[in-house]
Amino acid sequence: MSGKTQVLQDIDSEVEAIAYAYALASSSEEEDEYEEDLEDLLDVREAITSNRYLLPRSNVEKHDTNILETYIREYSDTTFLSLFRMHRESFWQVVEILAVAGGQDYWVQTKTGRPSRPIYQQIAVVLYVLGGGGSTGERTRLALNIGKGAVLAYTWRTVNLLATLVPTYIRWPHSVEHPVQSGQRVFSRCIGFLDGTNIILRNKPTVDPEAYFSRKKNYGFNLQAICDWEGRFIWVSMKHTASVHATAFFL
Repeated sequence: MSGKTQVLQDIDSEVEAIAYAYALASSSEEEDEYEEDLEDLLDVREAITSNRYLLPRSNVEKHDTNILETYIREYSDTTFLSLFRMHRESFWQVVEILAVAGGQDYWVQTKTGRPSRPIYQQIAVVLYVLGGGGSTGERTRLALNIGKGAVLAYTWRTVNLLATLVPTYIRWPHSVEHPVQSGQRVFSRCIGFLDGTNIILRNKPTVDPEAYFSRKKNYGFNLQAICDWEGRFIWVSMKHTASVHATAFFL
């Protein structure tokens, strides 16, 4: 089976799943959301099927960036959101923050000696992987025309830098920022809103897998977070595996 056929089969399976969910939707809001997802996937499918091959067969360099550049620059806003799980405006804001935080030398491929992809392309690859578009392996390589080693390098480079920025952007509010002190009363004596979700692992853990198995029949971690009255995260925790009940969390 060719790489193009495999990618198209993955898209068709996703379209079938969304169509089934659409048929069972209980509200017009859910139907609208599923319709948008279907349109995005069909846009991607059309872009793939419009060429005979998934990857160009002309004499192009291995480091060709045209496919990824097209996704970033030319695709519609809804398709961009589907691919990278972020609005374009927010994407460029993140790129600016990470470019300044890391510095130009941080994003250079020192081992190969080849020119690095632009910073924004490296970050786009990571968003594609983390957003569920593909793993760090073959599927991402085919969809973005990029080597597996580069995907891994971009992913860990970006994740490590994001980790250093967590205390800057996710922090408990100071007294002057407290809604009670500032007069922005949403709920009396309330500074945030707590919720949780599961971070699903692609593969079954090899050590103590039962600890990661959730009531939803998948493997992962429990994530809990608190956001303030403006929707900004002020606290996050992912220290418990998915088998731990949400009521077992403590701040």
